[in-house]
Amino acid sequence: MKAVRCAVYVRVSTPSRSRPGRNPASDQNPDVQEQPLRELVSQRGWQIHCVYSDRASGAKEKRPGLDSLMRDARQGAFNTVVVWRFDRFARSVEQLVLALEEFRALAIDFVSHREALDTSTPMGKAMFTVVCGYGRAGAQCDP
Repeated sequence: MKAVRCAVYVRVSTPSRSRPGRNPASDQNPDVQEQPLRELVSQRGWQIHCVYSDRASGAKEKRPGLDSLMRDARQGAFNTVVVWRFDRFARSVEQLVLALEEFRALAIDFVSHREALDTSTPMGKAMFTVVCGYGRAGAQCDP
């Protein structure tokens, strides 16, 4: 069995840690995403390669943390990406599908904590095929 080295990715939309009147335990605090992901990785006996983080709108194509994650993925720095939710990683289904296709080509598994998607499992591979089918009409998605 191969050792699992994870890239953890978290993103919040607001540029500052807290706004007046906001609950500090909201999704706009990156720790709310990072801590459960660290626990998930630990429970599975995996290792964290790096935690990548962005404070930016998901609609932005260029995000420093995500760009760094993708660069490291292409260099083989890890074999699994762990995220809080799909919408923290990608804003559109098409953007998600493109990333998942690239991860598949690089032999990198993808785990979304909230959606319970894990492409290293047979059920996760089936879910990937469904997501891919909805994301791009006529796309050829090999799990």
